[in-house]
Amino acid sequence: MIEQQAQRLSASLGVGKLREKSLGPALLGFVREGARVAFSTDVPGYEEELPLGARLPFLRIVSK
Repeated sequence: MIEQQAQRLSASLGVGKLREKSLGPALLGFVREGARVAFSTDVPGYEEELPLGARLPFLRIVSK
């Protein structure tokens, strides 16, 4: 479901719209935050941490 929504968002942006100056920093922030989440081991509300790399599949969604 999330992967399909990522594909729709990517398709709606199109190549030409990436030239808008305001969109570049927003997309960079989105990708940066996606990488941070993918490599984080913290789980709010839980004492135990996730093993490193447990969220790496999230990068597949960000790459769409």
